[in-house]
Amino acid sequence: MRRFALMTAWIAVLMAIGSAASAQGAPIEAVERIAGTIKDALGRPIGGAAIELQDSAGKPVAKTKSR
Repeated sequence: MRRFALMTAWIAVLMAIGSAASAQGAPIEAVERIAGTIKDALGRPIGGAAIELQDSAGKPVAKTKSR
């Protein structure tokens, strides 16, 4: 019974943290890393190429340039 009470309290704390973050407009997001090389038709790396990450609906999520 005590284990159930502790688990319930922990879940309540996590939900409160999530609610507070979303109420402040702060997105809750996972941090992932994408790596690769942008190359031209001859296989040479292209520096300064514009890169845009899109979600499944095609909406831009992030933009950057290659090095």
